[in-house]
Amino acid sequence: MLKNFVSYLQQHSWVALLWTILVYLSCNWPASDIPHNPTPGFDKLVHVIFFAVGVSLWLFRTKMSFYKMFVYSFLFGLSIEISQWLLPFNRSFDWWDVLADTTGTLMAFLIYTAMVKYYLQRLY
Repeated sequence: MLKNFVSYLQQHSWVALLWTILVYLSCNWPASDIPHNPTPGFDKLVHVIFFAVGVSLWLFRTKMSFYKMFVYSFLFGLSIEISQWLLPFNRSFDWWDVLADTTGTLMAFLIYTAMVKYYLQRLY
């Protein structure tokens, strides 16, 4: 089952592209429409998860190097923060969000490497 799922991700880039678009839209959604979460730092956890999943999807789809994927991911996170700063939706630029995005990217590399090295090699 996992083998079929991974094979599907490798053959269809629309999954990673759709995830990327949804992350961009959700991060730029007007602040007034987002429910307030009283847990401090919860939004940072959301950023980590968004980027860990997104980068993992792109890693399964492409054979991009760590450096190139890291740069693209960093620039994507930075573009989200810049657009939050520029758009009139009561959002602001936050370097801590960029750090959370970078953390998610690094987690994706660790998870992907572990899966490829220890699990997927046994399937193929």
